[in-house]
Amino acid sequence: MAIVFEQVSFAYDDRSLWRQSALEEICLTLEEGVFAAVAGASGSGKSTLLQLFNGILRPTGGRVRVLDWDIQAGEKPLPLRHLRRRVGLVFQFPEQQLFEDTVEKDLCFGPLNFGMTRAEARVRASRALDMVGLDDTLLGRNPFHLSGGQMRKVAIASVLAMDPDVLVLDEPTATLDPQSRAELALLLSRLHREQGKTVIVVTHRLQEMLPYAGLWIVMKEGRLAFQGGAAELVREAERLERDCGLAVPACIAMWNEVAGRLGLSGEEPCLTPETLAERLARLLNEPSGPGVGHTGRGG
Repeated sequence: MAIVFEQVSFAYDDRSLWRQSALEEICLTLEEGVFAAVAGASGSGKSTLLQLFNGILRPTGGRVRVLDWDIQAGEKPLPLRHLRRRVGLVFQFPEQQLFEDTVEKDLCFGPLNFGMTRAEARVRASRALDMVGLDDTLLGRNPFHLSGGQMRKVAIASVLAMDPDVLVLDEPTATLDPQSRAELALLLSRLHREQGKTVIVVTHRLQEMLPYAGLWIVMKEGRLAFQGGAAELVREAERLERDCGLAVPACIAMWNEVAGRLGLSGEEPCLTPETLAERLARLLNEPSGPGVGHTGRGG
């Protein structure tokens, strides 16, 4: 198992009068090789949860087990330098992650700090750029002169240059235009499928990650409100929208209404507008018409 949380709590200013609880008694298991998405309203604890994955934050209660590391509240802190190489964290805004005056320097920074030669670091940089679909010609460019989508990809590449086992991203599509958001979601799916990476994404746009994420985690006020697959998330969408403030995509709400009326609740849900349109077209073209004599089984 890649990551296990056992009754994990976290509070900012834990020993002061201004103690602020951010997470409460989280029990969570993420298998190696999973593509997981974390959703929830603003302030629900999503970003705090992510920073516990690679030891940037340490639990104030409970235990976090990540790969070969065991981090327990109240115990003497372990050296986590190598954990942060194996669990790469991409921040929400690229400017929090990029700081050099060329793309090459940013991409080589991590490998050089872990003892690689300049030549080895350059090979890693070139390979990481290729993985995110960018050309080597960008290596000499200032990262802050790139487009928003390119900067986001360079930030991801700076983490991939370390060849992490787990890739953790905090709202990676924030501030991007729709086309760039779709491209980035597809890129993360490809890294998961082709590179075998464990991918964990915080998102407030369910629609972008629904086709790709096999596991969904929904947070509410620092607690785990839901953990399950995409189909289960869709079936629970109305409750999660009502109780957790989850922004449910229109196509999911429409599918649930259609499924409820036509007795299709047992079928695999339509996760995108395109698959919903295709399913509705097939229903309309059925000889008996939609809802007439339908058994509720897949068709």
